[in-house]
Amino acid sequence: MEKPYYYLMALFDDQTNDIFHSMKQAIPSSKDEPSVFLPHLTLGAYMDVDEFELCEWIDGQCQRLYPIKLNFNHLGLFALKVLFIAPQPSNELVEMHQIIHERYDNDYGEIGYNYTIQSNNWVPHVTLLMSSEPHTVLETLPVVDQLFAPFIGLVNTLVLYEYHSMRKIKVFPLNHELNSAEL
Repeated sequence: MEKPYYYLMALFDDQTNDIFHSMKQAIPSSKDEPSVFLPHLTLGAYMDVDEFELCEWIDGQCQRLYPIKLNFNHLGLFALKVLFIAPQPSNELVEMHQIIHERYDNDYGEIGYNYTIQSNNWVPHVTLLMSSEPHTVLETLPVVDQLFAPFIGLVNTLVLYEYHSMRKIKVFPLNHELNSAEL
């Protein structure tokens, strides 16, 4: 049996989700591979950690975090395997990432180094399409390019999943009182 590993994801409000869902619906190949996850930004991935302690830590950190607006302003690629939409990495988003990684930044196991602060390689993004076939991604680019226009999205909650089982472990509300005047 494989060791469990966990992904911490930032989720969006309904209006932002609707934008991502409408873009994914326009991608012919994405209809064949529905995602079990809502649109999200992956903040961290963890292995060899106690699930309860990790949840307690995230709960506490969420008291310091508040919903943030993000300017989704560009498309991107990881090689020719992943097509994504990415936000401008605002100070608020970088701060959220740093707060989450004040602890457990070394507990990424085999899977999460690129999400850590020490990697200096985290790319916040929302995946639109993953494919092992480069031609699929290349054929999709013009479709997404026609649909895409920069937009403002809102991160309003975090969620922790166990990856292999796709079990939703816990939803973590952000502290809406900290920054509600700006929303």
